[in-house]
Formats: sequence, C-alpha cells, structure tokens
Amino acid sequence: MRLHWFIFLLSLCFLQSCETKPKTSYVSSINNASIEFVDGRSEALNTNKNDVTILLLRHAEKEQSQKANPGLSDQGEKRAIRLNEMLSELKIDSVHSTKYNRTMLTIKPIIENKPVVFQAYDPSNLGIIASKLAKAKKGSVHLVVGHSNTTPELVNLLMENEKLEWIEEKEYDHLYVVQINGNKKKLLELKFKGE
Repeated sequence: MRLHWFIFLLSLCFLQSCETKPKTSYVSSINNASIEFVDGRSEALNTNKNDVTILLLRHAEKEQSQKANPGLSDQGEKRAIRLNEMLSELKIDSVHSTKYNRTMLTIKPIIENKPVVFQAYDPSNLGIIASKLAKAKKGSVHLVVGHSNTTPELVNLLMENEKLEWIEEKEYDHLYVVQINGNKKKLLELKFKGE
C-alpha cells in the first residue's frame, strides 16, 4: 500500500514539473516605481537612491534589404516609437548605444523627447561599459541599446555570470533590467511588443 502511495505522489510531482510554462507577459510601461504589464499586473521596480538601474535591449527590427549598416524597417521604427512611449514616465540619466544606424535609430525618439546624456560605446570592448555602468552614481537609471550578441553578453558581465545566451536573429522583444546595489545584483528578463 505504501508503495502505491509513493508511486502516486511521485506521479503527481512528475506531472506538475511537466506543466507548460505560463505565457510571457509583455511590459506596457516602466516608471521609477514599477513595471506595468499588458495583462494588468505590476511589479515593483524601486529605482531608489541606492541602486544603479540599467535597462538593456537589442536594437529594433533592421532593414533587411541593406547589408552594410542597415537602418530600421517599418516595424523597427514602430518598435522605437513604442519603446519611447513605454519609457516615457521613467527618468533616464543616460542612454548608451553603439554607433550603428539600427541602434542609433532605436534610441532616436527617446533622445529627442528626454533630457538625457548620450554616450556611444564600443561593442568590441564591453568590459569598459560594464565597468562604467556598475560604478555609476547610485540612484541613476541607464538605457543601453546593443545587438543580439552584445546585449546578453553585457548583461552577463554586469551580473558576473554566464546565464544568458545570444538573442535569436528574429527576436527583438527582449528587455533586461539589471539593478546593482554594491555586491547585490538583480536581473529581470522581460519582453515588450513593438506596436
């Protein structure tokens, strides 16, 4: 009889572990106190005076017909505008981008609508920007726009681990929020829609 109960309980544990993952909830807006989701939920962000908050994402959808240094496609332009809307209530101190057309055009609506400091960075030497961001003024908020390979790599450098892999070529909706308070580090992996 005990064996039957043991098998029954083991089966229940197995079934629970096989459940499908919940659907990803997309971000609708971010402000200095919370992250709001399209499904109505919210999560505290707490961009307080002790944390350095860094938002990292890949550039918006690029123009496919241009091979060398492409700009944004129509969908990419919509995503850049949506990013600006999503972050309109967030006080951002600095925006960092590589010097490629697709990254510069992704941040263009934000730079045009917010009083922010812009700083270009070299994607071939991510250690420099990682160190700079990790040592930024407490209470500051930074936005970093990069590429499918450099964005996860920069998150890994900031978190001091190798958790994230490169973003798939057709994926443009990843948004990472890293909060640093001394040796304490927190990572939120989010998604946002382009329209």
